[in-house]
Amino acid sequence: MAFRIIHDDIANVTADSVVDASSSALVGESLALAKENGCESIAFALPVNKDDELSAAIDTFRSFLQTEEMEITLVVPESEAVSPGDEIFAGVEDYLNENYLEEFASPVFYREMASEAMGDFAPEEEACEEAEDADAAPVRSKETKKEKSKIRLNILPEFIGASAKCESAPMKAAAAEPMMASRSLSDLMMQVGETWQQSLFRLIDEKGFLDTEVYKRANVDRKLFSKIRSNPDYQPKKITAVAFALALGLSLDETKDFLGRAGYAFSPSSKFDLIVEYFIEHEVYDTYTINLALFDHDQPLLGE
Repeated sequence: MAFRIIHDDIANVTADSVVDASSSALVGESLALAKENGCESIAFALPVNKDDELSAAIDTFRSFLQTEEMEITLVVPESEAVSPGDEIFAGVEDYLNENYLEEFASPVFYREMASEAMGDFAPEEEACEEAEDADAAPVRSKETKKEKSKIRLNILPEFIGASAKCESAPMKAAAAEPMMASRSLSDLMMQVGETWQQSLFRLIDEKGFLDTEVYKRANVDRKLFSKIRSNPDYQPKKITAVAFALALGLSLDETKDFLGRAGYAFSPSSKFDLIVEYFIEHEVYDTYTINLALFDHDQPLLGE
């Protein structure tokens, strides 16, 4: 079982126990009673607009779920947002403003962007060749489309590869910022052909974690974890792979490699990806904290 947040009216929520709590002080008592009565799920309506109350409740949820199995739902009225006052949250909006590029979701825009960066009449072949030598730093900008193109052409080769003629073009950015610089060549060779599931359990062992620690940190239930363990070729959803990367405390470099083993990558056109990147860069791996930020930006939650 896990922790989740939803927008709804507490009266509409179905759970073994429903608590309209006026104070976080009631949370611990309510959880104890729910456990005593054999409840598998419980829903809370809390004053989420009070930072101290919300933080205290989240801490209680986290402590409880470290040892217990129960689905805990925090119900937030449609009209309210969850914006904890912690300093770490203050930077999320700025990070999104600096890095989120909605246009980059379109392969067509990437081809147009490459053309603009190389000159309005540059053929695609020339754009591909010059893309290999692009020296611009991967700095994000909120300026015009053309300005964005000049500074972003040398990143995310998988997006540039949307043009068939550019698919095989090696990108200088990949060499300038190697994904796996923190690991030795011999380590990498030992991991060739390793599936996502094999990578997960290798990392659990290498970091000295217990299985229980990891799946609870990932905010997934025991049944899903058992299913993953029993299948070496298990193909996770991206959100599940990300949740386990956070549970393992992986660096951004390690996370990209870990996701790649499941066939996924981070994208500048995904707010979910950018929010996760932001917290990894700040070495914040707490799923509950990250889920509050994801919920505040209408993104899917880890563990769903």
